[in-house]
Amino acid sequence: MQGGIISFETRNTAEHIIKSCTFKSGEQTEVLYFKFLKKYASELTEMADPWVILCMHKMMRVGGDFCVRGAVSSSLMRNLENYCQCWQMIMPHYKPINIIPDVEVHDEVKPLENKAIMTFSGGLDASFTLFRHKTGRAGRNTKNIEKAILLFGAGDTPLDRPDEFKLHAENARSMCNNMGVEFLTVETNFCKFDNDWEMEHFNVIVAALYFFENYPYKMTASTITVSTVSYGTRMPWSSNPITDLMLSSNSACVVSDDVAYDRIMKANVVKDWELATEKMRVCWEGNDKSKNCGKCEKCIRTMLNFIACGVSQPLKMFPAEAYVNMFENAQRFTHYPRWQYLDLLKRCQENPTVEGKYIELIKNILNSKPRKNKKHSHSFWWHLRHMKF
Repeated sequence: MQGGIISFETRNTAEHIIKSCTFKSGEQTEVLYFKFLKKYASELTEMADPWVILCMHKMMRVGGDFCVRGAVSSSLMRNLENYCQCWQMIMPHYKPINIIPDVEVHDEVKPLENKAIMTFSGGLDASFTLFRHKTGRAGRNTKNIEKAILLFGAGDTPLDRPDEFKLHAENARSMCNNMGVEFLTVETNFCKFDNDWEMEHFNVIVAALYFFENYPYKMTASTITVSTVSYGTRMPWSSNPITDLMLSSNSACVVSDDVAYDRIMKANVVKDWELATEKMRVCWEGNDKSKNCGKCEKCIRTMLNFIACGVSQPLKMFPAEAYVNMFENAQRFTHYPRWQYLDLLKRCQENPTVEGKYIELIKNILNSKPRKNKKHSHSFWWHLRHMKF
């Protein structure tokens, strides 16, 4: 079995503290990093827990014994064994692994203080989580979110677009400030390597949250919405209601906040937050990564999500012409998640305030055959998730 080594180091610049990890297996060597503002140095852990979480899918693709040059929490190790076994069932080509840290810290179970940190992309999922908890709409599960992180260098915020990211971050910061939550950005080079972002993104954002050891609750906005409720997942996906919690330890509880809500339900909550309907960014296909193009499948579907819950006025987050051109633009779809449009059709038909033209648009999308696009370079699992069935 191939196996490998995971080692890490910390270095400082004038303004930043850089936590880096070297993943080495056979001829494969990747040096991954997270870059934090120096003022957060005292809040960052020296444990290897974040790096083990980050590299889980890399290790499972290779298989074998992996030596970790650092200390790992014993409770996390137990959960990761279950995590690995579960993913081997989901992805049969994943191989068994054995994680061997230099030190295994036997952390005891203790009450978790109600302090939470979350990742905040500025999209619908993240806006829903932030708004729901800061307005006390999560009932007994409401968490005290104090800090929010936007990743620079993630799948939809490439490192070679710093100016666009800055504009995107300004909008995200304004929403967090509006809710009284401290906002910060963290840079990572994860997407510079040949990885499957759709299958590994959850590990990246959880790893970033794990660095902040003063926040027991690590909150994420789940992205699975493939049936009426997210617990009905049928496809492999990095974030899911089964394996997400397995990234927890005795001192850190990973909370996938919205697994019982689909995008229409989220839109129905967020529609009451005026700033969000002006500042959210849901688009990932547009040329300008700082705003919504209003033309792609994700933008049009999000417009329909709000229409389905009774928002008839155009939202400021989209270009002014987006609602007029959505019928023409929908004809250009090459891929779309059919189950979400089936949901949209049902909810729009149940809502008497929805205009018939939107119902017909959804029917036309469902009855159309997406045209093949030879330029698509998405993974096999991406295409599988977007098949019509």
